[in-house]
Amino acid sequence: MAPVPWQVDVARSHVRFTVRHMVVSKTRGHFARWRAQLLLDDEAPERSRVEVEVELASVDTGDAARDENLRSELFDVARHPLMTFHSTHVVPGGRDRFVLVGELGLHGVSRELRLDCREERRDADAQGRPRRHYAARATVDRKDFGLRWNPALEAGGVLVGDAVEVEVELQGVLPG
Repeated sequence: MAPVPWQVDVARSHVRFTVRHMVVSKTRGHFARWRAQLLLDDEAPERSRVEVEVELASVDTGDAARDENLRSELFDVARHPLMTFHSTHVVPGGRDRFVLVGELGLHGVSRELRLDCREERRDADAQGRPRRHYAARATVDRKDFGLRWNPALEAGGVLVGDAVEVEVELQGVLPG
């Protein structure tokens, strides 16, 4: 049996990130515009797949000036408007846990990414349609993708940390 397509409920799903700012604090943000395709195979979960496309211009950290710097100086959205992820395989990890392995494309560079995932819940919505709830986490070194913009601070250190913690919460609903 082939994997079954599920709709991603973007209104109840999130693509978020956290990165060190000025060495000591953390900046949190999310992307407001993104799309995903979810193919699930209950008989052979390792055949399940996900594809995600994020519009980098939709970055939102709660600070308009910082967001504009991210769009222009760091992401260069005029030349690289999208971040993509295409899974290649699933590694079972025990009860409700798995690793989703795939290719992350960012700033013209593609690298393998391993997301530590957890299926949080299976339930049904108000219309009785089956729903799945997933959470995924990974740490990405932004320099691996050529994202090197980083002003030095007078007191030492740099403005933006290299390690970016990525968190995805995804709800899928079976069309019907």
